Amino acid sequence: MSGTGRTPRHSPLCSLNGFFWVGDILLNSNRQILVRAIVLLSVLPLAGCIASAPGGGGGNQTPTISIAPDGGSNNPTVPGGTQVIFTATSNAGSPALSWYLNPSSSSPVTCGPAMTEIGLLTCGPNANQATYTAPPSPPSPNSISLVAVLTNSNTTSNTETISIGSNPITISLAPTSASVPVSTTLPLTSTVNNTTYQVVGWEVNGIPDGNAALGLITQTVAYSPTAVYNAPATIPAGGATVTITATAAGNPAQIATSTITITSGGGGGGSGVSVSVTPTSATVAAGGTTSFTASVTGTTNLGVNWSVVQGSNYGTVTPSSQNPLIATYTAPATVPTGGGGATVVVQSQAETTAQATVAITLTAAAPITVTPSSAPVAVGETFSFSASETGVSNFTWSVAPGPINSCGSSNLGSISSSGVYTAPPTSANLTASPCEVQIIATDPSGNSGTAQAAVHVTVSINSSNSFGIANPTDIGAGANWLYTATVNGTSNQQVNWTSSTGVPGNCPGSFPASTPPYTFSGFYYAPLCLPTASVTLTAASVLDTAQSTQTTVSIGQNDSVGSATSAPITCASGGVAGATCYQLDVASCPGVADWPDTYLKVNQPTGSSVGTVILISGSTSATSTGGGSYTYDVDPSYIESDGTTNGGYEVVEGLLGAGYTTVQVAFSPLDNPTQASTQFGWLTGPGGVRRLACRFATVAQWVADNVQAHGTPMCATGNSGGAGAIGYALTTYGQTNLFTMVETTSGPPMSRLDEGCVLSADGTGAPFNCNGALQTLPFNFSLEEAGIIDPAYGIDATTYAPTQPFCSDAVSGTGVHGPTDLFLSDSILGGMQPVIVDPPTITNLVFGGDDTTAAVKQGQLWGQEAMEVPAFSCVSDAPHALPSVPDGVTKIVDDIQASCK
Repeated sequence: MSGTGRTPRHSPLCSLNGFFWVGDILLNSNRQILVRAIVLLSVLPLAGCIASAPGGGGGNQTPTISIAPDGGSNNPTVPGGTQVIFTATSNAGSPALSWYLNPSSSSPVTCGPAMTEIGLLTCGPNANQATYTAPPSPPSPNSISLVAVLTNSNTTSNTETISIGSNPITISLAPTSASVPVSTTLPLTSTVNNTTYQVVGWEVNGIPDGNAALGLITQTVAYSPTAVYNAPATIPAGGATVTITATAAGNPAQIATSTITITSGGGGGGSGVSVSVTPTSATVAAGGTTSFTASVTGTTNLGVNWSVVQGSNYGTVTPSSQNPLIATYTAPATVPTGGGGATVVVQSQAETTAQATVAITLTAAAPITVTPSSAPVAVGETFSFSASETGVSNFTWSVAPGPINSCGSSNLGSISSSGVYTAPPTSANLTASPCEVQIIATDPSGNSGTAQAAVHVTVSINSSNSFGIANPTDIGAGANWLYTATVNGTSNQQVNWTSSTGVPGNCPGSFPASTPPYTFSGFYYAPLCLPTASVTLTAASVLDTAQSTQTTVSIGQNDSVGSATSAPITCASGGVAGATCYQLDVASCPGVADWPDTYLKVNQPTGSSVGTVILISGSTSATSTGGGSYTYDVDPSYIESDGTTNGGYEVVEGLLGAGYTTVQVAFSPLDNPTQASTQFGWLTGPGGVRRLACRFATVAQWVADNVQAHGTPMCATGNSGGAGAIGYALTTYGQTNLFTMVETTSGPPMSRLDEGCVLSADGTGAPFNCNGALQTLPFNFSLEEAGIIDPAYGIDATTYAPTQPFCSDAVSGTGVHGPTDLFLSDSILGGMQPVIVDPPTITNLVFGGDDTTAAVKQGQLWGQEAMEVPAFSCVSDAPHALPSVPDGVTKIVDDIQASCK
């Protein structure tokens, strides 16, 4: 089809007479496809076809425009040669619009008559619409801007983006060649690929639909992809061969041809040619299909023509492109009025009088059954549906919002051509679960059957906490762990947690937290008793309580220690000379970060060692260093009243003189104990005080394995927070079998955090008798004491300030404080008490008469309840930093020398 010499008929389109629309294809009154030669709307002015309408109102409101489809969230991808109709809406009422392609380029395209490199833009078919036809091949770049501008307000516009697909329209035609006797017919079938626009124009030797001399193309529906060629009564004067051309309307540059040789035919009576067909009858439901096979004998020309005697209203018959002797009959979508049947005729091309027939009985379409009728499908999962209908084997599948509790149009998922449904992804946001998606199977006649996919969310327990620490497989009695879960498929991440051992009343632990910051968080508080089986922890979605998942944890008597690797280093100046120093990397403590900045200062006595003593200092203040960041012999809080003598130094010297190996622990570099990143020492969170104490317990185990001489005792002393580290090692980490004797001074202050981290008004006190001097001391912390606990729950990586001041907020009554169950679980007395071995760990508790902090009563409570120590010693003139007075130094050295044996 050359497109020349054709005179358009007249019908209005976009203020121009001459064209009318069939679907998305522009045709003239002779049904010619005028875009084949790219001459569509050739008389339109280059300035563009403006879809005019009276300007809208709106008062002083600034006009706005929106365009659908929306390039922002649904950027349309247009296959090469196909069309998309864009519709603009505006708050200006019925706006007058101008449309452009790539307006910011040096060569913008407006509504115009010809295809350009970036496509063809035509205004219409309605006043607020424009039709974009993609070029046959993607341009470079393949992203095109489409702009709609209010004609009376050129500064007000909206832009959408179009991507040109790399799969252009193609067309095929069957048969590609054939011999057709005069006055006979030949069915033709074309297929347009990569588009849903199955609209085809037909020509015979370049003449639309042919003519009587060359043969005519007849169709039941104009521009159908199937047609029938009617050979002329005589062989054409110009030759016996004609060319039939099928043109894809969506991309007129794409054509397919068939070469037809017209023969003279002849009588069939005595020719010996015969045709048969199998089967000779069939019953087909409306829209259904069936196949027939023909056989030709008596000639070497096995070509046949297939047709339906009653016409296309009674169905169509299509030969196979691989074997024309096999054809498929497709019944009409509905049984024709008056009922009746159809007759399929197969005719020999060598002898047109040789033919066979098939009697078709047409019945109403049978119901379509989709199996199963309903199925639960998790987000991100797939499920296979099947459809059945008598006489029909192929179905078109689609999805739609369900009639009840719909998932909505944005959460439909997708379904394949074989009925495999894929639910919305796990990133979807379902507002209800389960919600319904309608599964639709449609037969060729348009009949459909439905089923429902009940789409539901899923729950997964995250494998690690928010700091990347893997969930433990076991924890100690009374310990805690903050589990987290993800609800897939919704923004509602609320989860209810439960615990069970499968045996009623068998110590399952609990999820008690129901207040910030642990609402719906999975804060698990292990039982104080030991269950006989692993505990099953269940997380169930609040949105859909039927959806849950589980994990397990074993409860042991003690928390687990980590591991340590060592390397020798040069000792820093200061303190007791003659030491050997090590740097330890403390790792694998459950729930806390590794701590590579652990340092040991080891001094050996003159002669054989009679034992090993670990010394750990405490916190100098809440605002500077804490958690044993200094070695014991240089801790500035131990400076005596003369301003120069360091009581910690004196303690180490005294122990060395008594024949003991001393091991001083510093949880910061020896040469820089105030380093910002380590100023809180072993109390540097996150993780909580109890889990952080694993660092000291791990160090103690390393000392026992690598420093302690065989057959000699190992003992320890620590002040304040250092006493706390020792208390956790014995009570929580079960190291009573490691230490022969311990002397805790001024503590431990963390015996009951739940009684310390409270408002002062809610605190309690108890009498304290120091050598006859009676006073009442508190269990509850001051703000300064609470500030020592805060770093255990989180440190800012830049400022190194506590990020979750749970204890301070609880003491001051401001902010977000941790729940009581958290503080209790993190206490030294928050779990099972240690098994006292024989001989037991000797425990001395020493306090200062001038110490008015909560550490005194907290320490007494630990000694009495955990270590069964009924009495304590008191140094009358000692403050909280007990080694800072000479008689405090003497007391520590004498006690260790007397009991560390």
